[in-house]
Order: sequence, then structure tokens, then C-alpha cells
Amino acid sequence: MNDSCIEMIRAYDIDNKRVDILDMAIRLYDWLIRDGNDFLMYVVINKFQCYKRKRELWDEEVKWLKKQLSNKELSEASIASIYTLLGDKESAEMHIEKFNEKDKQSFYECPIESLYNKL
Repeated sequence: MNDSCIEMIRAYDIDNKRVDILDMAIRLYDWLIRDGNDFLMYVVINKFQCYKRKRELWDEEVKWLKKQLSNKELSEASIASIYTLLGDKESAEMHIEKFNEKDKQSFYECPIESLYNKL
């Protein structure tokens, strides 16, 4: 289901007028969160990137993201994505540099890359 939502975000990035696609992804992410998805961190980060495309993140969303940075079990990809959502390109770059080549390619193929490039 997360992959379907990622594809919806990609579709929105191609045609920014299709906010309905982004809204559908947000609704699906809400459902995944309520369902207790095993990949909750990724689901919330992806939901927040939908929000970021529509509006600035709200204070409580920013606080939640910052709080997650203290989680020592976060992957470098999650950390780089959080810094991207927070608008901190320098910190995101620092973590992207730690990726192996496969992870770098994967990151640059994900929709979060479009937000990263706008920083």
C-alpha cells in the first residue's frame, strides 16, 4: 500500500494541479497509521511529505519530526528525509553522504528527492 501512495506522490509531482491525488495518498496514509503498519516511521514521513507539498508543516508536525531524530535506531534514509522535511539541506546532505551507492540511488528515485532538490 505504501508503494501505491509513493506512486501517487510521484504523479502529483508530474502534475501539481492534481491535488486530489495527494489527498488520496494522505487518506491512505491515515488508514495505514490507524492500522498499525509495521513501517510506521516511513508512513508518517511519507504522509508529511504530502503535507509539505500542500502547505508548510504545522508546529506539532515539526516537533514530532525533531523528536524522531533522537531515535538511535533510525536509518540514515529516515534521518535524511526528516531533515529534508525540516528544510535543512546541509544536515540532509551529511546523512545522504553516508549512504552506500544503492541507497543513494534509491533515495534519488523517491519522491522525497523532489523536495530535497527544492532546498
